[in-house]
Amino acid sequence: MGLNLLLSTNHIVIHSYSPVADFLLVVMCLLALLLIRQTFIKQSRTFRIFKACFALLFIAAVSNIAFYYADLFSRQNTLLWILRAVYHISLLSLFCLYIAYLKILIVFPKNIGRKYTFLSFAILVVTGVADLASPLTGWGFHQDHYGIWYENILSTPFMVGYLLYLAVILFLLVRYRRRLPTALFHMLIFTETVCGLIVVMEAAMNTTSFLATTYFLPLLVVLYMLHANAYDPKTGALGSASLDEYLRQQRQTAQDTYYLCLRFDMDFEYVMTEEMGKLFYSFWTDYFRKGMLFNPSTSFFVLAVDSHNIPDATERAVSLIKKVFQKYYEEYKLPYKLVLFDHLDFCENLEQFYEVFNYFSEKVAQNSYRVFGEEDYQTYKEMHYIKSQLKDIAEHGSLDDERVLVYCQPVRNVHTGTYDTAESLMRLRLPQTGLVFPDRFIPLAEKYGYIHRLSMIILNKTCRQIK
Repeated sequence: MGLNLLLSTNHIVIHSYSPVADFLLVVMCLLALLLIRQTFIKQSRTFRIFKACFALLFIAAVSNIAFYYADLFSRQNTLLWILRAVYHISLLSLFCLYIAYLKILIVFPKNIGRKYTFLSFAILVVTGVADLASPLTGWGFHQDHYGIWYENILSTPFMVGYLLYLAVILFLLVRYRRRLPTALFHMLIFTETVCGLIVVMEAAMNTTSFLATTYFLPLLVVLYMLHANAYDPKTGALGSASLDEYLRQQRQTAQDTYYLCLRFDMDFEYVMTEEMGKLFYSFWTDYFRKGMLFNPSTSFFVLAVDSHNIPDATERAVSLIKKVFQKYYEEYKLPYKLVLFDHLDFCENLEQFYEVFNYFSEKVAQNSYRVFGEEDYQTYKEMHYIKSQLKDIAEHGSLDDERVLVYCQPVRNVHTGTYDTAESLMRLRLPQTGLVFPDRFIPLAEKYGYIHRLSMIILNKTCRQIK
């Protein structure tokens, strides 16, 4: 009876509101953000907007719960007004982010994109200011002449903004449906329709228990259909996109990481069986419980381990290979190479990671392993630098490139006793390494297709010297 009296005389009529839905929404937002963190989804502009949507939705749900309990146990009018304003403006701001996300996804021309950006912010400013001023204007959340807080859900600045935004989003989806994947368009239309029905039904029952939840549903659709990057149920491994993002994050944070790379060297595409997949997963996790396992291609696996958590990673890895891996090899007979190395500060994406692995794996015999250290990294860095210079020489296209040197070595004719011919010798002089001899750059030029340009340069320079 005390609670009923309190609600009916001193506080807002709560419209049969229950905080259960918002409590559940808080948990779902936290869960979604944790899932996003664990899957290392590429941090594009659209995805940053997507994460901001979850954060705003979390703020909205928390402020609505706080408003409910403040209304029950407090008589501070200012606090109630602030919490209500935070709730409404957070949800309206979410619509702005929705439109910004759609604008990138649909790829509007710049002039059209600016119009929708202006429209979305105009709706936010107008309805937001009207919502903030509602205690003064009496339109929306306000006190009546008895001092009781009151809100008519069907007639508030927030509801006007909600319906306007919903209309704009539905218009964009229908107007530019050909620029969206068909399945995504149908799912978003269905979801937005369901959300609209929920809001109408709640308004008819004078409650807002599930209002914030309607924002979560389209986020869930987009997360699953556009940004999902699930673990492989066979091996517990993440895919190539996750490894690419993981490498980028490691480079930015300069985190010391240890990598164990396994490649099955077979002439055919190997499809791992369910039984071997489970065995493969337990093989890694028994020794490295905090490692991240990636499977960027069918026969290539990468285990990334935080060196701070496991300082003896090399010793553990060698023990794992000698005691366990060799036993499984004798059973399955799958040819392999294992490469182990520390974090590479110059490796920031999957393409570079493949290049590092391929360079190291060339030095590993089949069905064996090797641990690579600082000296190997320096050799790789020099090779990578020479390759980049060869690429620049080939793309630059100048037959007089100063980095390519030509020396004419005389050849003595033993019959005549004179130097009647000469052999052209090529060297490179590069800014960081100085003079580079053919044994270091000719194999690279032949491997990556730069040898033709070098041949044209030496022919040109030799002819000039002869002339």
